[in-house]
Amino acid sequence: MNNYIEIILILVILLLTWNIWLNSYFMYLRLPIRIQRQLKKNRRSRMICIIDSLFSILVIPLSYIVPKKKNLILFMGRQNSGFLDNVKYLYIYLYEHHYNEKYDIIFVGHNDISLEQLNAVGFKTINYRPSIKVYGLLLRANLIITDNAHWTTHNRYNAALKAKKIQLWHGIGFKNIRLTDEKFRKAAHSIKGFFSHRLTGQLAIYDLFLSTSKFYTDKVFAPSFLPKEFFVCGYPRNDVFLQETPFLEEHKLINVDVPVYEKIKSLKQQGKKIILYTPTFRKARQYNISEEFLNFSMLSD
Repeated sequence: MNNYIEIILILVILLLTWNIWLNSYFMYLRLPIRIQRQLKKNRRSRMICIIDSLFSILVIPLSYIVPKKKNLILFMGRQNSGFLDNVKYLYIYLYEHHYNEKYDIIFVGHNDISLEQLNAVGFKTINYRPSIKVYGLLLRANLIITDNAHWTTHNRYNAALKAKKIQLWHGIGFKNIRLTDEKFRKAAHSIKGFFSHRLTGQLAIYDLFLSTSKFYTDKVFAPSFLPKEFFVCGYPRNDVFLQETPFLEEHKLINVDVPVYEKIKSLKQQGKKIILYTPTFRKARQYNISEEFLNFSMLSD
């Protein structure tokens, strides 16, 4: 009898400890950005790495224990306005072709401005605010579909460790990414990198990786990532332009600048030619485009 009481007490203590740990973890992740910025960058990244590593001790075993829901598919968006690119159009395609009648298809957005629009047209979504509900979905998911590498943070990758994973990626180019980036590769193979890169899923293993050609598979994606298999085909985000894969207007305009879209549409109907200029400028580097790169007056003339 005493042995049973001891076991029960140990289980109660473990559950209470786990609950306190979990809530502390979520509370830290929910700190307002302004407070997070007050912490020194290196100190904050070390703290997150330590907390994530400790939390993974609980999450990884759970990923093996918790049974999978065979029809549960999670689409993982990016931070803020994450409902875009390949994730957006494959997600819409599945709903418009009634795959949601067979599968439970959910878009996981992070403070995403599109969630209300998606819910309004009957699509299933959840806001990634660290919670037991979100991690419960990740633990039970049978398939993860994403087009970015940062969905893995804060043990999301570890929670979905036993799920199948499809990486659509979000573009093609020749810049060094992941394992072809010398700085990333060196960091990943250090002792610290085991916790900051491997344990956080930055070296995620995907069951399927979408590539646009054999050339890009061999020259860009294969050296940079660790997929089990490549699949060569077109990007879902380009299918929106093809008549063979029509998308409903109300769906494809979710998370679109509608006034700009309508203006371009009107100009095209007037016979105007449209020139699109879309450079990539990252926050890490500050540029004044009009002074350093383009003379807008000359371009207009």
